Amino acid sequence: MPGWRATGTDLGLPDTTIFAESDRNPGSTTPFVGSVNNNAYFLASSPGSPDRQQWLVGLDVDTGERLFHPVKIDAGQNFLKCFLNGPETVLCLADDVQDGNAEGMAWVVDAKSGDIMFNGPSQLHATPVSNIAVQQVGIYAVAEVRDKGVYGVGPHAETTWFVPGATKVKPAKWPADFVPPALAVAQNSAMSSNRVVIFSLIDGKVITPHISGEGNPLTAVVYPGGLAVEAATDTNSSIPDTVVFLDDAGNYISETNSSGDLTLLSMTLPMLKSSPSYTIFGGNGADLLELPGAGLGPDSVLIGHRVYVPESNWEGPVKVRRWRQFDLTTGGEGNTCRSNMSHYVANDGHVGVFETGRNDAVGATSFAMDLATCEKLWTIPVNPDSFHRLWHISGDLVELSDDGTELHSLVASE
Repeated sequence: MPGWRATGTDLGLPDTTIFAESDRNPGSTTPFVGSVNNNAYFLASSPGSPDRQQWLVGLDVDTGERLFHPVKIDAGQNFLKCFLNGPETVLCLADDVQDGNAEGMAWVVDAKSGDIMFNGPSQLHATPVSNIAVQQVGIYAVAEVRDKGVYGVGPHAETTWFVPGATKVKPAKWPADFVPPALAVAQNSAMSSNRVVIFSLIDGKVITPHISGEGNPLTAVVYPGGLAVEAATDTNSSIPDTVVFLDDAGNYISETNSSGDLTLLSMTLPMLKSSPSYTIFGGNGADLLELPGAGLGPDSVLIGHRVYVPESNWEGPVKVRRWRQFDLTTGGEGNTCRSNMSHYVANDGHVGVFETGRNDAVGATSFAMDLATCEKLWTIPVNPDSFHRLWHISGDLVELSDDGTELHSLVASE
């Protein structure tokens, strides 16, 4: 049931305001910019002349109270995208694309007061037609310059620290249950024996992992609390024979001589594929669980002390697949779930909330499931062509209404 409610009028905006970049293509709009602790940021728009007016809105998701008066972003008809840039600022970029060339305008907004700290032309862009494209990594904005590397972004929307040769930075997405990382991993396109580069999102400092035998890092994956680096201890080899575990400051924790490949089956705990099985490790490098190697698909979900791993085979005329449940504290296998758990939203320790899309066997829905028994507790149909969205923000469920005019929290009924 709804808790607090916030409409545009409640926040000091016109009564025709919707929480969306525009009134076009409601099914693909992404008004949620990001959050730092309880402070969440959204884009809103209202009719204007000659173009719709866009706003940056800040809300305390615990209370629904606004953080500051909505900030007017005069982007006109140009493409607008906003990013968190650390805990103190929000960066908004608008691109005017003419004949394949992008001319950028930037706004840097104080994330607590809403004051505009900078507004002016910028070499940064949010559209892929540019050689300098900005993306969100954790709570920081980074700018990748084609054929050069990755830069940090400063208080005047200028480039700052530089990691030469870095490209394809990860993680771009992050589980809502965990604090975003301060480290990132990128492919290393520079002339180097190292295939990956690990660096701080705060100051660009490159982290060099300690590897036995002064070997080469081959692959690295960031997880909540740290990262795992797959490496070859022989500098002349490209075959991994060790995995090194680092904390979220890049400090050495431990390593294992297990051979295999770090897999993206999981983005929440290190998982190593070594035929004929998978091994799940804790952030400290301790073995937690061994999974069977055959028949597992990508995108496992960690919820509390349980991990749910989808099977790779889809069954039946409506194409459903089973999710195998494993307890990380005991190593035992629990009930098998048949509901689609791909789009996990949140949990309270006993019940998980999930979403399905229009192409799912049951259509677009939000649903709750008992995490132990896999029993569905409730299902709510969702119009996939509406503005409706559901987010897990700092422990709170926040929903956008179908017509896009109201944000509200969802709380358990008494």
